[in-house]
Amino acid sequence: MDFKKISKELFEKYRLQIVSISVAIPTILVFFIHINYYEDIIPIYFIFLGCLFIWGISIKSKYELIIKLISICLFLHLTVFPCLYLWVIKKDINSIVIDPEISAMEKERSILSLYTKYKPTELVKRTELCKKIIEEKSSYLDSSISALGNNILFFNELMIHKTDSVFFGSINSGTQIIHKIAVCDSAGKLISLFPFKEEEEEDMKFYSFFNYQISNQTEINNEFKNEQISIEKDNNYWTYSKILSYSFSTFFTGNLKPKSRIANIIYGLHFISVFLVLLSVIVRLFATQLSEKK
Repeated sequence: MDFKKISKELFEKYRLQIVSISVAIPTILVFFIHINYYEDIIPIYFIFLGCLFIWGISIKSKYELIIKLISICLFLHLTVFPCLYLWVIKKDINSIVIDPEISAMEKERSILSLYTKYKPTELVKRTELCKKIIEEKSSYLDSSISALGNNILFFNELMIHKTDSVFFGSINSGTQIIHKIAVCDSAGKLISLFPFKEEEEEDMKFYSFFNYQISNQTEINNEFKNEQISIEKDNNYWTYSKILSYSFSTFFTGNLKPKSRIANIIYGLHFISVFLVLLSVIVRLFATQLSEKK
């Protein structure tokens, strides 16, 4: 039986359906991840490109079918099923039991990452600094930021000046000029930097500017607290990148143990799909070797 001939005939017969499915599945998957877990788009995208590259190099190879099966296996094993595990865990953390040591380690890493991202101590200091500037009621508080120019203004015991401009561009807002107001102590040592957009805030008064900063820092601090509660109390710290590390070897290590009905179905489909693809690769290799000997 000529497997290569049969596979080509099947591909020619169902070309449109195969192409449609191969485009639709990654598109739906990427859209799903983008809506739910935006930060995981990049690794998924590069893994998909890697699988696509492996599929591409199979063309005109005598092991074409084998290489294509491997690319499909990698795509299922490294993207589809880890995403499904993540979806199940997000719905119910108890649906899949993960090794307690692994869970504790990943939770600690997520908390450390959260502190690195938000720097809550710095947020509090910046808020207190803005409050101090307003409470000291300097005569410059009623002046607009444009009056600062290239000068240094003294707000009682503090010195304030404007740093160099930074050009920031985005699709939605176009190119914007971003300045930073530097707040220093009486000796000129930098205490903190506060960014502002030239077009939006050039005519804003210092009093309004620092009030806005207090509101902004408070809002960011609230975001930090909400995410902290989500991680520490709700155990919402799993991402695609994290779950991939353990789902990759779960058949050998038992790191992931499904408990709920849907989790067991997904785990079973994962095992069966990987097993069947690998079995097909082995069978195809033997068939190729036998045909070459004949």
